[in-house]
Amino acid sequence: IPMVLGSGTSKLCPFRLVAMRIRLRFPAGYRLVGMMNARAFASIVLLATQMAGVAQQTEKQPEAPKARTLYIVGGESAHGDGGRGWGDHLERFFNSASVNIANRATPMNNSGGCFPGEAWTGVVAEMKAGDFVLIQLADQDRTADTLDQCLRKLIADTRARKATPVLLTPTVKNSWKSGKVERLTQPEETIHAVAAAEKVDLADVAAVEAGFLERAGERSAAEYFSANPSQ
Repeated sequence: IPMVLGSGTSKLCPFRLVAMRIRLRFPAGYRLVGMMNARAFASIVLLATQMAGVAQQTEKQPEAPKARTLYIVGGESAHGDGGRGWGDHLERFFNSASVNIANRATPMNNSGGCFPGEAWTGVVAEMKAGDFVLIQLADQDRTADTLDQCLRKLIADTRARKATPVLLTPTVKNSWKSGKVERLTQPEETIHAVAAAEKVDLADVAAVEAGFLERAGERSAAEYFSANPSQ
């Protein structure tokens, strides 16, 4: 599956994955699509091979390599109540012997401003060389300038710890117009611009999710969202 993954410049990386679906139930209009298609995370899974270091461990090897940590920084779309966030299910895509998943996303992140200072301070304190940080900060409450400054700060702090930041575009809502999924255009443009300027890898989750849902059609896509928040 061709996925766009680059450091400042876009490169087409052919990568085959078996499409996997995890059907979850979400409130209507909820930011995270209630389906986790493996293609939406192909860019992230590509990083797994680099992070794992050794694909498989055998009994003949004296000791396993020191595990790296993949931190997730974002809002309720990444870490929701009842395991509804995409980050709550990311662990199954990785070798747990080589990669630890630390989902530090918080719903507080959706209130505008930057990622909560206390929560980020804790992530930075734990971070070590070789770790990765997935950063998904985008919603309609942030101005372009605020989002730009916040992303650059998190990138700088991550690099200062010799870890690798990866930016993610926002997951989409079940909101349609003229047969197309409505997107958060301004945040997406800001994220792309910062990724290019800072030469940071970008996982374009919004584009992959929107494309999948649009191919399925509005009626079929609705089954991945719930009108009942209790479901």
